[in-house]
Amino acid sequence: MNPLDGDEKWTNSTRQMYQYFIKVVPTMVDTKSAHLDTHQYSVTERARVIDHTSGSHGVIGIYFKYDISGLKVHVTEQHKSYWQFMVRLCGIVGGIFATSGTCSGRVVSPSQS
Repeated sequence: MNPLDGDEKWTNSTRQMYQYFIKVVPTMVDTKSAHLDTHQYSVTERARVIDHTSGSHGVIGIYFKYDISGLKVHVTEQHKSYWQFMVRLCGIVGGIFATSGTCSGRVVSPSQS
């Protein structure tokens, strides 16, 4: 789904200005099954009635302003081995035991004295 899919604007005013600010980021996606060069983009829109008597100045129309990023996002799919997962899991479990032991030691010690 793209930000502007199905976007329609209707107005009863003959002095309407629509502005779309589009930010485009080049993106490369590498997965195990595919390599894809694409772009990500986001859209901010603004609509207003042009009325020179009330101080709203501008030119009637639809405007698209593009901001193309000079940086490229590279998304890579990587899988960790089973052993790396087990080592990290043991480290987390060990950290939980050490932290809970330290916390319970501080809670129990003052009450014993």
